[in-house]
Amino acid sequence: MINQCFAFTKHSYVIDLLHLIYLGLTLCLILCFPFNNKSQDYEKSNESCLILKTGYNWVSYPRLQRIDEGDDPVDAQSFLSNMYPFPSSLQQDGWEPGAFSGQHIRYDYEHGWSNDGLTDIYSSRGYKILTDNTGFTYVPMSGTVLPADHEIALYSDPDTENWVGYYLPYPQSPLDALLDILPDMEIAKGYDWSVVDMGMNPTIPLWVVFPEDATINYGEMAVITTTTDRSFHWNQVQKAEGGSLTDPEYYSYSEEPDYTPVFIELDTANRPVEIGAFVNDTCIGATVVVATDTLTMIRCYMIGEENDSLEFETYYGTKSSQNKRINDYYVLNREKHLKEQRAIRIGEAKSHYLVSFKQINNSILVDEDLQIEFYPNPVHESGNIEITLNTETQISIEIFDRLGRLITKPFTGYLTKGVHTINWEPFDGQGNKLIQGLYIIRVNADGATTNKKIIVK
Repeated sequence: MINQCFAFTKHSYVIDLLHLIYLGLTLCLILCFPFNNKSQDYEKSNESCLILKTGYNWVSYPRLQRIDEGDDPVDAQSFLSNMYPFPSSLQQDGWEPGAFSGQHIRYDYEHGWSNDGLTDIYSSRGYKILTDNTGFTYVPMSGTVLPADHEIALYSDPDTENWVGYYLPYPQSPLDALLDILPDMEIAKGYDWSVVDMGMNPTIPLWVVFPEDATINYGEMAVITTTTDRSFHWNQVQKAEGGSLTDPEYYSYSEEPDYTPVFIELDTANRPVEIGAFVNDTCIGATVVVATDTLTMIRCYMIGEENDSLEFETYYGTKSSQNKRINDYYVLNREKHLKEQRAIRIGEAKSHYLVSFKQINNSILVDEDLQIEFYPNPVHESGNIEITLNTETQISIEIFDRLGRLITKPFTGYLTKGVHTINWEPFDGQGNKLIQGLYIIRVNADGATTNKKIIVK
């Protein structure tokens, strides 16, 4: 195994082109290729180099040449100088725990290196890095990896941010990895996923990760917001195979260092192919809508003035269906337990939003029109979910654990007016029997949401 990599600086451009190509392919094949696999095992991810794509990358550096096995830092400039091919310009942003502003280190060909507080790199911290390379960039890593139970301090002050590196040697669902801090968490997000509390009632958390098959992987990072100061270490549950958001083809936008997740409750009777988010006719984010989606997410890069409003546009992929600009939508107000018909303003600067495109009118259910019962409660082998509807509508049933993690979806479909009974056995989506404890049934029926607590024995 090669443990040392070549360092390329601006002076390296004099190297013969063929020599560069040879070295690049060698580095890629020997060091990097095995680690671009979400099913990587411990041995492979222990020896790796990081692969950066064009654009912003949310990364961490799990393996560093430390003095011991603690979270000792390494010099940022020396470490980043090993990138190959070395770019003509780069910027890496960081955030020191408990600080009230970010840090930066920059390089450009004319002026060399400059530093604004980011002198050292730590494995426990996350970073956002941008280079001007048009292809892949490789960052070799060697040395020791942090122990899985290494404790990380999180700060709840609204003027600080927690950028946390992920150094476990296998991918997990972010919900599983963050299990221990869910009771104290407001939001967590990676480059292409977010974990938020979608509960209509602030006292009953219903944690959702989007995309549902998202994973956090070795060498990535998360921005975590908590409601109290505390420490944590990444939870070790199980390896997960997952995917990521598909890039839109119709809408285009410019990435910024950070985004605000906007979750959109879709009108399933009029499902688009893509949705774009706009401020003053500038696209600030977009998403591809999967055919089975009832909920989707846009990473919105909130540029604009404080009073500028957020609009949406739907694209249907056919000439017969014109694009539709949507400036009249509903926004969830969790404190009031309702959806308000209004526009989102840039100046609100909330951590996330839940938006509904569904038209709320006299034919739509209100909470009183949706009733659920569950029996027997507690349940052991099998139970019944009884739903009473005052009108025909599409519903979805979801089961969450006491921390608000989605466990399974027993039913999705249209039901007629009247009483319906759906049998449910206490198993998760993978067929595993649920452990004893408190769970929550959530039934969604257009504009109405009702929760029911149950006990599994």
